[in-house]
Amino acid sequence: MRILGISCMFHDASACVIEDGHIMFAGHSERYSRDKNDPFLNKGLIRDALKHGLPDVIVLHESTKLKKQTQTETNELEQYKSCLKRAIR
Repeated sequence: MRILGISCMFHDASACVIEDGHIMFAGHSERYSRDKNDPFLNKGLIRDALKHGLPDVIVLHESTKLKKQTQTETNELEQYKSCLKRAIR
């Protein structure tokens, strides 16, 4: 099973690919954008992660503080979708 793990919208966005318990890829957005603590997913980061194949499962990390804030302000799933769309464009 191939898992794509994503952490974004706070501190330093990152993505990793784990396949059958082995880390195949791990990267941080700041390495691609050159912006320290870049909270947004980067096209290059996602492109490099997907070079290892399409995931069977996508796992999103969430910040407890951010979750409470987004739950009161807006639909958090829409924010994740927006973050992913920016990375894919």
